[in-house]
Amino acid sequence: MNRAMELFKGCVYRLTAILCFFFVSDANAQEFNMMDTTLTSCSGTLYDSGGPLASYGNNENLSVLIQTGGTLSIAFQGNFSLESAGDTLFIYNGTSTSAPLLGAYTGNTVPGPLTVFSGAALVVFHSDGAIPSAGFALSWSANIPVPVPPTLSVNNVPGCNASQFNIQLSSPVQCAWLDDATINVSAAGNSIPVSALLTNCAAGQTAILTVQLAQPLTYNCTYSITLNMSIPNSCGQLFPFTLGASFPFANCGVNAQLMSDQST
Repeated sequence: MNRAMELFKGCVYRLTAILCFFFVSDANAQEFNMMDTTLTSCSGTLYDSGGPLASYGNNENLSVLIQTGGTLSIAFQGNFSLESAGDTLFIYNGTSTSAPLLGAYTGNTVPGPLTVFSGAALVVFHSDGAIPSAGFALSWSANIPVPVPPTLSVNNVPGCNASQFNIQLSSPVQCAWLDDATINVSAAGNSIPVSALLTNCAAGQTAILTVQLAQPLTYNCTYSITLNMSIPNSCGQLFPFTLGASFPFANCGVNAQLMSDQST
């Protein structure tokens, strides 16, 4: 049996794409002092208005809304020192003071950890007109949901002798995530050279990838596509996914020659 017939009889093409993604995020937790503001950082440390080295001021009424969209874990760090007669720290499970109150803290006892399931915590600090103290420091981190990857499909099966085909993504991906993509195509255990992987970007996104092959498709096979890719969530955490699809290819006719060996 010649090599062409071996490929024809046992042909299963497998396409594997390994996508390397680089998502820049701040490796150091950010630090903030109390002021009237909204924070959307997925993690950080919040100090009283005096910061880590100074006391807070008199007659303060400050509100910080920590809003990340994911469940928040809050823990107090170091010493906790508020004037027990008139200075209080309030934490609400929501975006306003009408939300459920998680705790009202004063004095010198370090509060315990909190979990905020609403995805938003309103931190309110009030001080009276005398005797400011060292203050507080609290840290938070958000548990952001795992991103949902797109699914793959090949809706338009290429014709015989085609040297490229398109992969459709069910939802767009950022083109920057595809900058270092590598791709491998093989048939019956044999590697087939790939000329290029085109991302077809528009406005920084794409939902169609074009695979260009160095040689045309001439064998009727089932093509299996596998993409290994990492997708960041809104906090910049990378999650690896293996995405797959397959499509039948039967667009090339079979050329057969019948030969007879007759003997008399």
